[in-house]
Amino acid sequence: MPLAWTAVLAYVTWPLHRRIRLTLGGRHAVSALVTTLLVTGLLVVPAIGIVSLLHEELTRAYRSFSGLLNGGDVQPLLAYVARIPAVGADLQRWLTPHVQDPAWLPAQLVALVQRWSSELLTLASGIARVAAELLLVLVILFFVYRDGEGAARRVRQLVTRHLNNTMDPYVRSAGNMVRVVVFGSIATALAQGAVAGAGYWTFSVAAPVLLALLTALAALVPMVGTSLVYVPLCAGLLLSGEWWQGLGLLLWCVILVHPIDNIMRPLLISSSAKIPFLFAMLGALGGLKAFGLIGLFIGPLSLALMFALWDTWVAEAEAASGGYAGSPEGSEEFW
Repeated sequence: MPLAWTAVLAYVTWPLHRRIRLTLGGRHAVSALVTTLLVTGLLVVPAIGIVSLLHEELTRAYRSFSGLLNGGDVQPLLAYVARIPAVGADLQRWLTPHVQDPAWLPAQLVALVQRWSSELLTLASGIARVAAELLLVLVILFFVYRDGEGAARRVRQLVTRHLNNTMDPYVRSAGNMVRVVVFGSIATALAQGAVAGAGYWTFSVAAPVLLALLTALAALVPMVGTSLVYVPLCAGLLLSGEWWQGLGLLLWCVILVHPIDNIMRPLLISSSAKIPFLFAMLGALGGLKAFGLIGLFIGPLSLALMFALWDTWVAEAEAASGGYAGSPEGSEEFW
């Protein structure tokens, strides 16, 4: 998987690396280091920003719980629970005698941690694995920038020697598809962020621009996407008693924001790679389901190679039949 991601990143950012190398006078090692640092910044800086926001919120939550554990005032908690629609009053009546017992809340927290300990360990190991794979990708990326051009030239010489130039159309189709998927994903994420930002502004949500940027970043996450941002936001509005804002924003995001990913991305792939829209949509969704995030590239890439092979076979059939292979005159001989 790290090798696949390295290949995608290297191919998409190669024009940038070539320009940096020309600016630095053709020094391969220095230009490779500069480009790798730029890519690292593009990948790591947004992650650091999200982690900083989470750290601030978790610190605030920890201070609130610490105050409750040390016998602090529980009335704000009970007042917040009472505002929950439908079940708030009953939940407040059940919670009131318990939170007044100093030993109850710590016991509940310990039981909760024990119950979810395996899931928390799995989450922590998954984060560590992703960080290690990202580090490996960046290390390999540096060497690809530094030595990739010479290696690609030698591979091309070897392939040309045995297969002449028959692989060129397939290589071009694959490269074009990778670039289309990357920039199509970015354009789709920006469009979802813009439409969601308009919804945040329409329903008077605080910090609509910041939330729109977070939505655009979340749109790049497979399967869940923008729901990482708007679902908790709508839930918070509903729990705080702002029914019309919460329901309105939820409908806005479900009807206008969420479908953009399933329509705009395949449409961009279809129009740029000359693949029928239905095939592009099925390729992106099927690749995502079968291979995860990297499937967004593998699915459309497989389709691009399939259509390139199809064009080659049709051209060979036309040449063999002396005309259009699908014409009535040549169809019987073709089949």
